Amino acid sequence: MKKELTIVKERTQLTERFLKSMDEFHITPYRMKIDGVINTTQLLTKIKKGLQQPSSQTLKNYCSTYGISMSWIISGEGQMKTMVGATDNKSAASVGGVLSYRDDFEHIVRAKERGDVLEPNYTISLPYFNDADFWCFASTSELAPTIRLGDCLAMKRLTTWREYFPNDIICGVVMKEHTMIRRMRNAAGDKEHVVMLPVSDLDAVDGETVAKDLIVDLYQVVGSIRNFKTMIK
Repeated sequence: MKKELTIVKERTQLTERFLKSMDEFHITPYRMKIDGVINTTQLLTKIKKGLQQPSSQTLKNYCSTYGISMSWIISGEGQMKTMVGATDNKSAASVGGVLSYRDDFEHIVRAKERGDVLEPNYTISLPYFNDADFWCFASTSELAPTIRLGDCLAMKRLTTWREYFPNDIICGVVMKEHTMIRRMRNAAGDKEHVVMLPVSDLDAVDGETVAKDLIVDLYQVVGSIRNFKTMIK
C-alpha cells in the first residue's frame, strides 16, 4: 500500500505573518469558519502547506473581524494588532486601509476572475474612499486630462447598476472580451442600454450606446491620487 505524498512549498512572508497572528491570538480555522471569514477549513490547510496565499478578500475579512493590522500582514511594519477590536464590526478598509495594486484595472479584474492570488503592494486609508474595493493604476495616457498615466484610482464595484444606474459617472467596464474605463450615463428613455463616452473629452455629448446585457461588471472610479509616488517615499 503506497503512502500518500504530502507536498509542502516554501511559504511567503505574507503567509508567515498571517499564520503568526492566528497563533498569537489563538484564532483557529474552526473559529474563522464560524465567524464567516472563510468558507472551508481546507483553505487554511493549503495556506499552511504553502500551496497558496490568503486572498485579498480573506485578508479583508480576517483583519476586520479580529482587529489585525492589514498593513502589518502585508509589510511587517507597525503593530500586529490594531486598536480596533473584533466586536467593532468595522471593515478592513477602516482597520488597515484599502488594498492597492501596482497593476492596471484590466489585470486586476481578470486575475480575480481566474481566482489568482494577488499580493497588494500597499494599503491606502483615506476617509472618503475607504469603501472602495481596491486601488489600481492608470496604465494609459488616453484618459487624460481627467485621468493621467500613473494616477492611482479607487475602484468600487457597483451591485445595483442594472436596476438603478447613477448618471454621468466614470467606470471601469468589464465585458466578456475586454475592459475599458469610460464616462457613462443613462440612455434617455431606455432602461436596457447605457451610453459610454470617452473620459478624455468632458464636452462629448454623443457616445456609444451599449446594451446592459453585454456588460459583465462595473466598477465606479470613486477617487484618484495624482502624486501617489511622493506619498510613499
